[in-house]
Amino acid sequence: MNCKKCKVEVTEEEAKKTDVTFKNGTQHIEARCPHCNSYLKYLAHDHEGNPLEILPFGKYAGRTCMSVACEDYDYAYWYIENGKGRYVKDFEVALQSLGNDIRKSDAYEVKIEE
Repeated sequence: MNCKKCKVEVTEEEAKKTDVTFKNGTQHIEARCPHCNSYLKYLAHDHEGNPLEILPFGKYAGRTCMSVACEDYDYAYWYIENGKGRYVKDFEVALQSLGNDIRKSDAYEVKIEE
């Protein structure tokens, strides 16, 4: 990573790392230059799935993945099949903790009659 302010090459290990929580509840790791403290970038981090993660979007914005899975498990299954990003794993963990298999919901299976 290059610092735009002081023009120094900074490795990910050298960067100052800070956990940042956005207004919508999502968490990120911010990297800053160790020389001038200017922003470098947000770092990728492993996400193991947190069913208490708050959704920042959609019809269930402001609700946890677990509460959505409890109330509308078809939506949770739909999101696992069609969604992208970190919330897929959050819904998988929520459904597993409720004792549901991670599979296509019957409501979304296509049945062809002959």
